[in-house]
Amino acid sequence: MKKLINILFGILLTITVSAQDYHLSQFDVIPMAMNPAYTGMNPGKLYRAATVYRSQWKQLSSRAFSTFGLSYDMKVHDRWGAGVHIVNNDQARAFNSLLFIASGSYEITAPTQRKHRLTTGLQLGLIYNTINQSDLTFDNQYGEGDFNGNLPSLETFQRGSKTMPEINWGIAYKWTDPERKYHPYVGMSANHLLSPKNSFFETGDEAPRLPRKFTFNGGSEYELDEKFSFDGKVLAMFQGQASEILFGVNSFYDIKENENTIVQLGLYYRNKDAFIVSAGIDYQGLIYVMSFDFTTSGLNEYGGGTGALEFSLVFTPGSNVSAPRMK
Repeated sequence: MKKLINILFGILLTITVSAQDYHLSQFDVIPMAMNPAYTGMNPGKLYRAATVYRSQWKQLSSRAFSTFGLSYDMKVHDRWGAGVHIVNNDQARAFNSLLFIASGSYEITAPTQRKHRLTTGLQLGLIYNTINQSDLTFDNQYGEGDFNGNLPSLETFQRGSKTMPEINWGIAYKWTDPERKYHPYVGMSANHLLSPKNSFFETGDEAPRLPRKFTFNGGSEYELDEKFSFDGKVLAMFQGQASEILFGVNSFYDIKENENTIVQLGLYYRNKDAFIVSAGIDYQGLIYVMSFDFTTSGLNEYGGGTGALEFSLVFTPGSNVSAPRMK
């Protein structure tokens, strides 16, 4: 129990000091949250509305760590895309981060050509962080290994909330030749370009700043035949001293071609953290996916192997096969 308490204390301390970003196993449910260049770039679709919910570490805390996202984006004219997304990251009710983003994209390549698609995107928004001081514990409140909530923390909080500006930029490329069965793609984005001050403790020039995050993604879709296809993916994120690499594959099978009913199965691995298994169905543009994280890190001892449960629902009206997807 003492070891478990120390793990939880370390997690909360890392959150309040470093304020690393949230992550999702279904990382491309909201593509523009991964890269602004994907905003509205979904050929053959009228628009894309998506929501995702993630719950994790219930076994380690009486209050789960949860993430909720909501988004809407669409193509505007021939080359422009626009959208908004909101993400709320609740970390055991001790720390909460709310992100609101307006996103725009531009297709650099001419829409009339069919083999290549190069897009770029820009996002503007706000990050609103809050901290619940009553739910935090500090080393000064431990005496000989026992916690005493009556002892003063000796920590001085300058504020209980913090609002920060957010600017993100990205670029993405996909080979879209309709005569080929494979369509590779690659993208790069940079988040927190202003690197704003993010401390609850300090307000001066020495206050720590939110580290910039750099995200790289790539992969390739492959159409085995008219009913069966694959999408191999890799995602790498770097922020300050933190990094994350995830890779795997989704498979798609059209069980009722005339009704556009597609089932999907996915298997991924997050480096030194978890295996991820997902399953879903796409019925005429309404997509439901559920995924599980099976922990492989040291937390597996306490979590019984299950690290997270994630649900997503996406609605993309329009033809499923009219054109290769940007993402």
